[in-house]
Amino acid sequence: MKQKIDLSSIYLIIISLFFFFWGVNLDIIGKLAFLNVSTKINNFLSNNFRLSYLIILLILPIFYNIFKEKKLSFSQIFNYQNKILFFILLVATHFFWVKIYYNEPINKNELINLIYFFSLAIVYCHYRNFIFDNFHKILFFFLVTFVFYSIFEGSQIYNFGQCNADFFLINLFNDYLYINLTNSIFLENSHLAMMMIAVFFSSLSLLLNNKMQNNIFVILFIISIIITLNNLSTTFFVAYFISQIILLLFFFKKISRKYWIITSFFLLINSYIFFSDKNCTVKITDFKTQDIKQNQLQKNDINMTTLVYQRSIIVMKETLFNHTLGWGIDGMDNANQNLLKKYNNQTAFWQLNKLNIKDGLSNFLKLFTEFGIFAFIIYIYFLKYILNLKVINSYSLFIIVLFITLSIRGAGYFNGGFIFCLFEFFYIQEHMTNHRIKK
Repeated sequence: MKQKIDLSSIYLIIISLFFFFWGVNLDIIGKLAFLNVSTKINNFLSNNFRLSYLIILLILPIFYNIFKEKKLSFSQIFNYQNKILFFILLVATHFFWVKIYYNEPINKNELINLIYFFSLAIVYCHYRNFIFDNFHKILFFFLVTFVFYSIFEGSQIYNFGQCNADFFLINLFNDYLYINLTNSIFLENSHLAMMMIAVFFSSLSLLLNNKMQNNIFVILFIISIIITLNNLSTTFFVAYFISQIILLLFFFKKISRKYWIITSFFLLINSYIFFSDKNCTVKITDFKTQDIKQNQLQKNDINMTTLVYQRSIIVMKETLFNHTLGWGIDGMDNANQNLLKKYNNQTAFWQLNKLNIKDGLSNFLKLFTEFGIFAFIIYIYFLKYILNLKVINSYSLFIIVLFITLSIRGAGYFNGGFIFCLFEFFYIQEHMTNHRIKK
């Protein structure tokens, strides 16, 4: 029994690393100032291996159990989740079809990512119920790590120049408590926002439904909100606002009034901070639809984030009109390079050749660029997922808000658990189909 408990804890940590630690290399240990890690050891820890990659280790017990039963089959490998199996086969077929149809070379890294995609599908199919049953523990582990690292990191101060540079909480904690509440394990404030919005909505649901009767969890939740307010970004306001609107539209009668009061109050605070800081609003006010219509990519007075978004929108637009089938999974960089080769330094800012070439800053734009018209299938399944939910719980709220947020400001399918959101939509459809058959 003790061994099973230890294994479950290991599984929880590995899954948590995949969801939340996707931008973290092993040098996270070396950055903790109070550990006083030597430069030599820190350089050894610093490499390209991300903690989220450890999710692949969960394949080992899966195949061990399959071989132990001596009933190996392709369907069994994916735990008989036929809709997910069909989805990944469709993605693989689309990838090779596009390469052949448009006579494009196949890159080795693209094949590696395709194998990684298959591996994640296998892991999800076997661990989905485990994630669902232990989701509150995953949130707890993340909040403990997030708060601890934010307070004790000591290697950086608040990132001035971002949103809320003059927000009073920053100076309050710095001057009176001698604490710099950093963006913790995240490299950018926008990365923090990408995860904390879903964590906020789902954690609040746990607390209000008495599913997490733990005073430590309450304290961690409150501190995490303060940390987020100290490290706000445009991403946080925009994604929170859109998530709140969509949740209200579809679940107003299914969630308690107290929940809506708290989330709406937090939206007001968020809105006040956002609209009172030009550093926040400029990323929206700089956005010009006329530049997109004319395929304009000159920097002029536009901030780089907005310019990269404009490039990604232009790439998506050009794809839907001229490369309708898409560029295949992991083909966003090919699409960007194909667009930018039509420009020179006088007609397109030179840094656009380097920034966010593979993720395009948005998984929505990335999906439509890489899968063309087939990307509509994903959003149809997302809509079906929302409409078919009978009971709204913390896990479903997390999946919905995370999918919305990462569609707006994402870092690829394999970061932040976005790919698990896609698998969840197909998993629920499989579950509903089986339920109807049994009836």
